[in-house]
Amino acid sequence: MAIMTTFLLLLGSVLSLFSVVNGGNHLWERPFIATNNDTHHHSIHKRQLVIVPGDGVAIWPSRTLKYCFKDKQSGDKMGASFVSAMTVWWGSGLPQGEDGFKIELVKDSQCRKNRKDVLLITYNADGILTSSVGKISADPSKGIDGPFIYVQAV
Repeated sequence: MAIMTTFLLLLGSVLSLFSVVNGGNHLWERPFIATNNDTHHHSIHKRQLVIVPGDGVAIWPSRTLKYCFKDKQSGDKMGASFVSAMTVWWGSGLPQGEDGFKIELVKDSQCRKNRKDVLLITYNADGILTSSVGKISADPSKGIDGPFIYVQAV
């Protein structure tokens, strides 16, 4: 019994050296996680949003989020899920209808023509789950031609 207790204490001590917790609060969050206002799709962002006028992020005009899919596979895999996700937001109190928020699927031609004003949804099987924050400004120097989201079906 004493050998087992000693072994478990030793094992627990060793494992505690390698454990990492990112619990979401600055009091216990690892300090080396970078947060910034960079909208590049590889950036890590906090899970809140403050839109400062003039910082390149805006709300969607007329509360209408226009979206399209990068390709047929993205539309087939994510079309119903995207609408379902918006239904969850509306069910949680996001205003909907005439004076609320709406989504509008646009044709590919309109997506390419007005890319800076349309959310491009891209399906991937690589585990990349990221999006731009709000309606961002296009920034060709960073490879950003408009708002985007990379998702994976669950």
